Amino acid sequence: MVCKQAGGENLYDQEQDPLIKRKVDDDHLEPDRGQLGLPGAVLALLCTCVGGGIVAVPRALSLAGWGVGIPILATSAALNALSLHCLFQVSRAQYKPLSYQELVRKYLPQSFSVIVEASIAVLLLGAIGTTLLLASHVFRSVEYSIGAPLVSQDLISALLLAIALPLCLPRSFAALWWVNIVNFASTLGVVLIICSQCAEILLARTGMRITPSSAVDATPGFMTTTSPGGALAAVPLALYVFFCQIGAPQLYWELRADHKRQASYSGTFAASIGFCLYVAVGSLGFAVFGSQTQGDILMQLSGHNPGNRWLCVGQALFGSVLLLATPLVLTPLRAMVVSRVAGDVGVEHVPFNMHFAITASLLGIAAVVARAIPFVDVLMGVLGATCVAFLALTVPGLLALRCWSSGPCSDNGDGVDAPPRGSLLFGYTLVGSGLLCTPLTLGCLVARHLGFLP
Repeated sequence: MVCKQAGGENLYDQEQDPLIKRKVDDDHLEPDRGQLGLPGAVLALLCTCVGGGIVAVPRALSLAGWGVGIPILATSAALNALSLHCLFQVSRAQYKPLSYQELVRKYLPQSFSVIVEASIAVLLLGAIGTTLLLASHVFRSVEYSIGAPLVSQDLISALLLAIALPLCLPRSFAALWWVNIVNFASTLGVVLIICSQCAEILLARTGMRITPSSAVDATPGFMTTTSPGGALAAVPLALYVFFCQIGAPQLYWELRADHKRQASYSGTFAASIGFCLYVAVGSLGFAVFGSQTQGDILMQLSGHNPGNRWLCVGQALFGSVLLLATPLVLTPLRAMVVSRVAGDVGVEHVPFNMHFAITASLLGIAAVVARAIPFVDVLMGVLGATCVAFLALTVPGLLALRCWSSGPCSDNGDGVDAPPRGSLLFGYTLVGSGLLCTPLTLGCLVARHLGFLP
C-alpha cells in the first residue's frame, strides 16, 4: 500500500530520500547524545549566574531601597526565566546543535551577528575578570585578618590563573557536573555564613529579636525607597546577577533526549532559587550597613569584624565559588572562539594544544580586565547596562520572533510545526524590555559617575 500526501507526493519515496533517511537515523541516535538531566541543567544555570553576584546584591538594594530593590530583583529573575524559555524553544526547533551565536547568524542579519559576538566576548571576558577580581579580594581579606601582606598582587593573579586553568579544560557542561555540585554546596555555605553574621550584628545592635521596624531604626539609611536614579542604577546589577543565557543553547543539546521537552523548567527553577538566595543575602546585608553598603558585602563584613573565624571560612568558600564558576562562563566563550578559528570543527574535536592555548589566552585577557577595573560594582554595572540587557533580553526576543513569526520553523522532526503558546508575546516582551532597559540604565550609570546624580 502506497501512502500519499494531499498533494499526491509519495511518502515512501520521501523516506528513501538520503537527506531524510539521514535525519531519521540521527533522530534515532539522539538519546545517546545527551548526558545531562534536568538537575544537571539547573545546577549549570544556577552556578553560572549565582557567583560573584552574591556579594554585590546588597549594594543593589542600597541603591534602590528594599521596597523597590526586591521587586527589581523579582522582575529580573522573571525576565531571565522567560529569556531562557525562548532560547530553549528556538534551540528545540533546530535539526542540529547550534550555539547562541550560531542561532543569531541563522535568524538575524550578518551585520547584527557581528555586534552580538563582540558583545558576547566583552561580557564573558568581563564576567571572568569579575570572578578573578573578587577572588583576589579573598586573598586581600586574609591578609587584612592576619595584619600582614603575604604576596604581591601580581603573584596573586598568577596563582589564580594557575588554579583556574585546569578547572577550565573540560570541554562540555556535562564534564563539569562535579564542579557544579561543589560550587553549589560552597554557595550555600557562603549564603548561610553571610546571613548568620548579618543577623548576629543586627541582634547585637538592637538587643532584641529582629523585626522590620527595629532593623530600620537600627540602621541609618535602611530605606524602603531611595530615588528614581537609585532604582535605575540598581537595574544593571540586577540584570547582571541573573545572567546565564549564552550557554543555554549548548546546554540544551547536552540534555538527554527525554528531558529536552522540559528544558524550560530548568531555567525557571534556577531563576527561582537564585532569587531566594539573593533576597536573603541582599536584605540582611543592606539591613546591617544601610546606605553605606559597599560592592562586596563579604569583604565589608570582614572589615567590620576582622579575625572572625566564620568569615574566614566564608571567604575560603567564596573563593572556591568564584574559581569553580569560571569554567561555566568560559565554556561558551571558548566555543565561540573555536568556531571562528577552526570553522565547523566543534570544541570537542579540536587538538588539545589548540584547546589549551585558547583557554589560557582567554583567562589571561580576563585577568588583564580585572586589573584594569578594580571596582566590582562598577564593572558589573557597566556590563549589566550594556551587554547583559542586549544579550539576555533583546537578542533572545528577536530570535523568538524571527524563528516563529514566519510560520513553522522546526527542523528536528519531533512534530513541532507551530509556535509554542505565547512565544510571540514573550518575544515582544523581551525585546521591549531590552530596548527600554539599555538606554535608561546606561544613561543613569553615566550620569551617576559624572556627578549629575547622587
